[in-house]
Amino acid sequence: MRPQVREAVVFAGLAFVALLMAMAVGWVIMEKLPLLSANNAERPAYFVLFVILALAAAIVLFGCLRATAVLSGTQFGYTVELGGPAAIFVLVLLYGISQVPSPAPIPTDFALNFRFRPIDHSKGISEVFGEQNVKKARVVVFLPTQTLKQELNSDGYATISSIPGRYRFSALEINLASDTFLIKDRKDTYSISPGSELSLTFDVIPINFGPTKPPEQPEIPKTNRVVIINAKIAGVISGGTSDGHSPWCQRRSVQQCVVPERGGRLVPGTGSVTNEIRVGRAGWSVVKDTPEQICIEFWAATGACETEVSIRGQATAIEEYANP
Repeated sequence: MRPQVREAVVFAGLAFVALLMAMAVGWVIMEKLPLLSANNAERPAYFVLFVILALAAAIVLFGCLRATAVLSGTQFGYTVELGGPAAIFVLVLLYGISQVPSPAPIPTDFALNFRFRPIDHSKGISEVFGEQNVKKARVVVFLPTQTLKQELNSDGYATISSIPGRYRFSALEINLASDTFLIKDRKDTYSISPGSELSLTFDVIPINFGPTKPPEQPEIPKTNRVVIINAKIAGVISGGTSDGHSPWCQRRSVQQCVVPERGGRLVPGTGSVTNEIRVGRAGWSVVKDTPEQICIEFWAATGACETEVSIRGQATAIEEYANP
């Protein structure tokens, strides 16, 4: 690539980046224009925008197109002559600034009217909450550097006349100080309409506003459950002899059952064993599983008569019975 072409590509890239920056700044200005105007920052924002556009124009015209310009004039008693990209930059910048309209004068402060009314719009606020309660209520506006308050009149109106002009287009935090009623569906902030009539209207409800019926009590269970444990300890032993013919060498078993104790029913599938002690080849199983009776079979079976195996424990189950 020839040096002239390479240099033109570099300038084109710089101009493209400057254009993207200008688009971003322009978007921010359009989105925040009311706020910029309220804070008298509209012209500085446009100045930044046109500086970037002027740089982009100078880069494209001088760097890529090899165009030049000459600008001369008198300023502060001096004769100024600019040539090349500097002249292009100044020309675009001056033209852009000249197109920015002068900002409208911003008042030092403004008045904001408030109206509070009951949700039944056919009634007056004093009729619903009492005149003394309404006149004791105050509207409160929270600003970053101060808090403004004003009492309501008997009709629910109030006016705050000293809000700084820089907050004209800002979202304001507004609340109501009252022991009797509050703002219905209150928001965190409120924006003032751009019209000439600066007013906000709020519906209010009693502080104890809510359903007339008492809150539902949690449902009391109709039944209770309790663990039933057979008081006796059941056990069985197998083996422990040397003759090889004793009945003790065979599989041996014993059953133990539980029945309802509080006039209820046993819950099938809850049969088990507690306080279990097992040695060797032994175990237990549920052999009867009904609401009236649950039975456990304890068994032990040795593979060698001289080896003693055993199990012992207590049968358990869950009884379900009605609350008194």
